Amino acid sequence: MAGLGDRIAAIPPVTRFLSICTFLTCLLCSLELLAVDDFAISYGLVHTLLSEAWNLTGSVWNKVQAWGFVFLQSYRLFTSFFIPLGFLTRNGFMCLAEMYFLYNFSQHLESKLGKFRGNFPDYVWCILVCGFFINLLSLISQRVELIAFSSHHSMLNGCITYLWLRSYKDLQIQYQGLFLLKAYYVPMMSLMIHMVSGKEYFVCELIGIVAGYFYQSIQSDTLPFYNLVPGVYGAFDPLHKRGRKVGFEKSAEESSFPDAIFDLGYLKAPKWLYRIISYPYDTSERVTAFKKQTRRVVTSMSGPEESRAHTTGFNAFQGRGHRLGS
Repeated sequence: MAGLGDRIAAIPPVTRFLSICTFLTCLLCSLELLAVDDFAISYGLVHTLLSEAWNLTGSVWNKVQAWGFVFLQSYRLFTSFFIPLGFLTRNGFMCLAEMYFLYNFSQHLESKLGKFRGNFPDYVWCILVCGFFINLLSLISQRVELIAFSSHHSMLNGCITYLWLRSYKDLQIQYQGLFLLKAYYVPMMSLMIHMVSGKEYFVCELIGIVAGYFYQSIQSDTLPFYNLVPGVYGAFDPLHKRGRKVGFEKSAEESSFPDAIFDLGYLKAPKWLYRIISYPYDTSERVTAFKKQTRRVVTSMSGPEESRAHTTGFNAFQGRGHRLGS
């Protein structure tokens, strides 16, 4: 029987890192060993740090120290993702739910049967790109006073959930254990629920979805918003396969919601990131909405795959299936 250490080690690395760091951050802040302000980032803080460093007068050494302090504070761009919105609002159930859903959908995306097929650098790059957009949109939203505070963890949760659900638009899921809903409608339902909860909740969820959409635009090599207009890129093959689904395949003919052009493609991490991580570079291939996969890619970092079942955190509709051709 596998122990706790074995179960933790079996979690994909990026998901494991995000989950453990989130848990430790909440623990340290709950024990009052550290404060939330030590991890968070805000427009007010960024504006103050940059203004003080820019307007500082004195010796060159003083300016170097000031800008060095600004650089050291950049760690907040990463640690701000470890604070769930439920923790900020002292809602224990919401905090646990956010941590669970981030772990659940992230590990499905990262796993060997998911979108990234266990490719460590490509998923790290996905998180970095989405994190950049989340930080940018969050600071802009605070600057224009759309929100008074922001939870980057909640935004990343919404982003990862959106990316996963775009691959399973027709999947019947039991939303929040209440009613059956097709995955295609889950982002809209989440926005409606967060709208009732308050403006900050709604904007945080919206920023996560928009960040995921921007990632898809880069992935597909299409222009954001312009790619929402039907037919602007001419005819394209909506049945173009981007890779295996999480644990199962569906025939494209059965889909009620065919892929949009920005759903297509696969974004490969840059070569320098592969070198830093010491990961084989030929384990994936860059694909766009206009460039299909040209060769068979084999994941060299994994052994023989086994058939296994996964739970998605929602209860999928249990119906009868038929083999193709039968």
